[in-house]
Amino acid sequence: MSIRPTYAIRAADVRTGNIGYLGIADIGGKAVPYSVRLKVSHGLITEIETILPESSLPAAFYEQTAKQVAPRPTFRETVPPAERESRDEMILIANAHYEGLEQADSRPVPFVPGCHRIENGVALTNNPGFAYPVAAKDGRALPDFGALDCKGLAQSGIFDADLINARRFPIVDEERGLVFAYAFYQPFAKAPCATTENYGEVCPTNGPGTFKVTSVMVEVFKITGGQIQAMESVWDIQPQTWRSVWWRSNPPQLPAKFGSNE
Repeated sequence: MSIRPTYAIRAADVRTGNIGYLGIADIGGKAVPYSVRLKVSHGLITEIETILPESSLPAAFYEQTAKQVAPRPTFRETVPPAERESRDEMILIANAHYEGLEQADSRPVPFVPGCHRIENGVALTNNPGFAYPVAAKDGRALPDFGALDCKGLAQSGIFDADLINARRFPIVDEERGLVFAYAFYQPFAKAPCATTENYGEVCPTNGPGTFKVTSVMVEVFKITGGQIQAMESVWDIQPQTWRSVWWRSNPPQLPAKFGSNE
């Protein structure tokens, strides 16, 4: 195993003592995305949390990860002081994304136009032709969901049957404008199919009720000027479950509910 030194997204939260890292490891000939969270207290490491999807990803994810040389520059840049948000506001903005997905209404979520999202090395937005693992009940051709940006994809309704549980926001780096959000993501947990906007129902490719897994996920939000500029995540697929040991030991401290920006 070796670590790719050119690919690193780093964040530090001086208030909580948490440090976050997203990188790429070369394991057994595969390029594997991974994340590490460390918590430091009184000069000692007290917690280590790792997400390493070594064997649970389709081959295309490893192939795309292998092409990644360096992270997008925005994740390394500091935010000008005048464009920084408070810690609480950054958590509100990140959590608004999950609320929008669960409530099938992402209109209030402050995405910049063209916001781009990468998961496990694969572009899930602004990527025409990307095939999501869903199909129409009646066999119709699907819209090109992959061509949408962050807001368009979130508002499309393709995720409106999903649940996002055990949400935590242990790392907020105000200087870099980064939030490391951890969650248990359950696709099609609320309903066997999703109702998409201006199209109709889409179901898992293998049929309704067949997608019984949990994505154990860390998602990095880049927030500048009160808007989500970019997203990047690492996740590992596990059997469907609802709670994290970290959620029990570190329950999230969420500010008041995010309101509409309309």
